[in-house]
Amino acid sequence: MVKNLMVTKKIYLVTPWYGTFAGGGERAFRDLSSKFKQVGIEIEVLTTCSRSPYEHWHHNCFKEGLYDIDQITVRRFAVDQTDPAPYHRVVQARWKGEHIFESMQWDFFTYGINSQNLIKYVEKIPNNIPVIAGTYFQSLVPSLVNACPNKIILLPAFHDEPEFYWNPIKEMVINAKKILFLSEEEKSLAIKAYGKIAGRKLVESPVVGLGVQLPKPAMQLFSDIDQLKLLRAKYHLPKDYFIYVGRIEPAKGLSYLIPWITSWNDARRSLGLNPIPLVLVGDGAKEIIPDSPDFIYTGYLAFEEKFGLIHESLALINPSTLESFSYVVMEAWLCGRPVLVPQMCCVTAGHCERSKGGLIFENQQSFFRYLNLLNEEDLDYGINGKNYVQNNYSWPEVMDRILRALGD
Repeated sequence: MVKNLMVTKKIYLVTPWYGTFAGGGERAFRDLSSKFKQVGIEIEVLTTCSRSPYEHWHHNCFKEGLYDIDQITVRRFAVDQTDPAPYHRVVQARWKGEHIFESMQWDFFTYGINSQNLIKYVEKIPNNIPVIAGTYFQSLVPSLVNACPNKIILLPAFHDEPEFYWNPIKEMVINAKKILFLSEEEKSLAIKAYGKIAGRKLVESPVVGLGVQLPKPAMQLFSDIDQLKLLRAKYHLPKDYFIYVGRIEPAKGLSYLIPWITSWNDARRSLGLNPIPLVLVGDGAKEIIPDSPDFIYTGYLAFEEKFGLIHESLALINPSTLESFSYVVMEAWLCGRPVLVPQMCCVTAGHCERSKGGLIFENQQSFFRYLNLLNEEDLDYGINGKNYVQNNYSWPEVMDRILRALGD
């Protein structure tokens, strides 16, 4: 890690939610705030009074003002009390496959969760104090970057999805001071889409990634046979199972994963073989999970139990096609388990190719083939993946890259 590199005495972090919603983007900013503080940098997080993306965004769940969250100074700002109808009209048109005109694109990135009070506050911050904002998909971040040209360092978490190509995002890329990418694939996506208009900014912006580590109690659990047996018994788990960890919602890839698991197990039954269930860990729309022995739903779990169940599984399946980093894939590797990911997600597929830590399926046929392979053979994927994470995504390595980027 860079030693004695004090690039700044203070950093502002801007994110729509903080300390209230355990999404990947919010987690990244919580982790970063803690790590910056550990290296002696004063941190102030600027966020909204909204609680989560799964509640009414235009409702202030907290009072404006300063909060202390895990010894981090957090300043909350009221969300804009604008009519959300233009935003929802765009969402409906998007899902219907209708053409999204430029005015509608700006509506989407204006009338979602936003805070003009927060933006006005950032405008007054001296330009020599770094302001890092993310992620790109919510209205707040594009609005902030476009209101403060060449001032905001962007941690966007881009995905290859229609909204990424809309005009407010093109303007955001142009107006960002610098971009910190989470993966090589995210950077390549940005260069392909906006390289001609953004010039060398994208080429020179670094891939920093995120740090991933398991809590010590979880690592101690891996060697405690008796506790692992109790954990299995608590959730009525068979000897063999696959595991999914994340939000329980169709958009995360469960729309196809659930019926594929059902079909695969039906095929096993037709051959006289026992089904191998999929364990689903996380909050969300649990009603989409069939009432079937092919699925075991645990709900949200504490870290130790979650990592214990991953450690005991045959492999983690991450069916999402929209990832910019994927904490859960990295965590599965630190648990010593293989992963199974779709070719359509260039980020997780790229991690698998570089690490040799898992298998990449192209379609249902190859998915079934790899499930059989992971069930029948003792493979080195988990070991390879663990080495990959430890060599590339330890917090000292990641903070080294981020601090160097801030110092450039």
